[in-house]
Amino acid sequence: MTQPLSAQDLAQLGHALMLGTRKRPVTLPPSPATLLPASSSLEPAMLALVLTGQHARFVRPSAPTLTPATQADLAVHADVRPMLSDVSRRLLKQLLVLAKGDAPEAFLTASRDRAAAHGLRLHPFDLPALAPSMRNFDTHAPAGTDQDAALDAETWKAMPAGQRAAALRRLRHAAPDAARALLEATFRSETAPDRAVFLGIMAARLLPADLPFLEAAAKDRAEAVRTTALRLAGSIPGTDAYRARLDRAAGLFVTRGPKTQPKRMLALPRALASSKGRHHDVFPSLEGLRLADLAERMGFAADEFADALPPEEDILFLALLTAAAAEGDGALAASLIRRLSGPRVLVMLWTYRQDGLDAPEEARPAIIEALTDLAIAGAFPGAQTLHAYSRIIRGPLPEPLAAKLLASESWRTHIGRLAAPEADNKTPNAVKEAALLIPDSLLGAFLAAICPLAPHVTLPARLFAEFCQSLAETTPVAPLNPPS
Repeated sequence: MTQPLSAQDLAQLGHALMLGTRKRPVTLPPSPATLLPASSSLEPAMLALVLTGQHARFVRPSAPTLTPATQADLAVHADVRPMLSDVSRRLLKQLLVLAKGDAPEAFLTASRDRAAAHGLRLHPFDLPALAPSMRNFDTHAPAGTDQDAALDAETWKAMPAGQRAAALRRLRHAAPDAARALLEATFRSETAPDRAVFLGIMAARLLPADLPFLEAAAKDRAEAVRTTALRLAGSIPGTDAYRARLDRAAGLFVTRGPKTQPKRMLALPRALASSKGRHHDVFPSLEGLRLADLAERMGFAADEFADALPPEEDILFLALLTAAAAEGDGALAASLIRRLSGPRVLVMLWTYRQDGLDAPEEARPAIIEALTDLAIAGAFPGAQTLHAYSRIIRGPLPEPLAAKLLASESWRTHIGRLAAPEADNKTPNAVKEAALLIPDSLLGAFLAAICPLAPHVTLPARLFAEFCQSLAETTPVAPLNPPS
C-alpha cells in the first residue's frame, strides 16, 4: 500500500506550485511519485495540483486564536439587551459632537449608565464613532453584571478591559478576601499598568491577611507596582511599617499650646507650609492613615484632632478623607468633606489618586449628602468641579438631594447671572455639567430652570436631558441575531 502523504510533502508541493513550474520544476516526493503510472501522460505538476486540491478539500482547518479585542467585539454582539432607539442614538451623537474637547467621556459614561438603568445598551454600529470618547471611559461606572460574588479568574479575565477594575472594586468592598484571591490568581499574567491599577483597588478595606501578597508585589519589576505595594503595606494598622508612617506623619505638624490659643491647634512647620510643592509631600505621607490612629499618636482625641487641623490646608483633609471613605466610615468622611474650603478642592483628588474617592455603598449616602451641601454652600461649582462630582457620585444625585440642588440659592444665582443682558459667550457656565447630576424624575424641572437662558448655553444640557427622556419614551431596537 502506498504511504500516505505527509504534511511536509504537501507543503513542498504547494510551495513548488506557488513558485511556478518554469522557475522550479515540480519534483514529486517518493510517496506520490509511486501513484503516477509509468505509461501515463499526466505530468508531475498536474498530479501535484490534484493532490494538494484534494487535501485542501477535506482538511479541517484549526480554529483561529481570538485576540482580546476580537473577544470583546463578540461579547458586544452577544449582549441580549435591546439597543438604543434611533431617536436616542441621534441625540447621543449630537451631544458628543457638542461635548467634543470638553470631557466627552463623562457624558458618554453618563449616557451609557442611564441606558443601562433602562435595560438598554449602546448600538454596536455606533461604537467606532464613539471610540475616541471611550478611550477614557470611566471604569468606576457599573459594569452591567450582578455576578461579582461568584466571580472567578477565568470570567474576570474575559471581561472587557473597562469593566474589570469596576468588578474587582465591587468585589473588594463585598468580600475583601475573595478579591485578593482573584487578583493573586491572575496577577503575574497582567500588564504592568493593569497590575498597578488593580493593586491600587486593594486600598479599600485593607486587612492584615493582605500583607503577604503586598510584600510579594513590592518586589515586582514595575516601579509603579512596587510603589503602590509599599504604600498599601504601610497602610495596614498594626504593622511595623504602619507605625513608622505614623511617626513620620506626626513630624508634619507642630502644636500650638493653650498659652496662645483657647485650645491646642496644629499647623504645618513654617518651611513646609511655605513650600510650593508641599501638597506632593503631605498627601503621600498621610494617605491611608486612619485619623483616630494619627490622633492617638499625637496625644489627641479623634474629634479634638480633627478640630485642631489648620482649616486652610485642604490637602490634609483630602488625604485623611480617602482613608475614611475606603474604610467605610461615612460619618467621618462627611465631616471631613464639610471642612473643605470649597467644592473645587475635590478636583485635586485625581492629581494623587487615579480612582479618586472610593467608598463602599453603605458609606456613600452620607458622603454624597456632604458633597451636595458643599456644592450649594457658596458660589455654584464650575464645570471641572462638577465633573469631579460626577466621578465621585458615579451617577445622578438621589432625588431629594437633586431637588435641594435645584432649589438652592447658588443654582438660582448661577442661572440669573447667565440670563443677565451683559452675559456673553465667554461667561463661564456649568449648565451641561449640572445635567449629569439630575435624575430622570427631575429632568423636567431642570429644563424649566434653564429655559430663560440663550440656546448656545443650554443646547448640550437639553440634548442630554432629551436623550435620558427618550430612553423611556421611544421604542428600542431588538438585539442583532448573530449569523448561524
